Amino acid sequence: MARTAFADTLAAYGRLLHGEQWQRGIGRDLNVSERTIRHWVMGDRSPRDPDQVLADLQRLLSGRLAAIILAMVPPSPDADIQEAISPVVMQIAEAAHARGWHPADAAMAILLPTLDMIRAGAGPDGIRAAVDEYLSSRENV
Repeated sequence: MARTAFADTLAAYGRLLHGEQWQRGIGRDLNVSERTIRHWVMGDRSPRDPDQVLADLQRLLSGRLAAIILAMVPPSPDADIQEAISPVVMQIAEAAHARGWHPADAAMAILLPTLDMIRAGAGPDGIRAAVDEYLSSRENV
């Protein structure tokens, strides 16, 4: 049988999580046998809910990404956090653009969760204060 989009995505996620010998690791992650994973990749069988399988793997990838980002954040609050995080955010935006996202859509996808965190921590006035502070810092650049 022909490989499916599911099989291609499964393989891509597997390589990101476990490297070239990914099938055993993905099997452990999903609590299925390595043989089952091979059948899914060959396209002669599929999981009951392929979307759920990919969603489970996306959660694992998100956790791995969060750990990588955490490792990149300086341990001292005196360090320049924006300088540390900006390259990661730019890579995310560039990857989204390379996959066909409009740059403004990618920027909003990054910005909205950030605004939600500011609102949760400081309320709507906190968002205004953060934006005002940013705008005044950019006037001097």
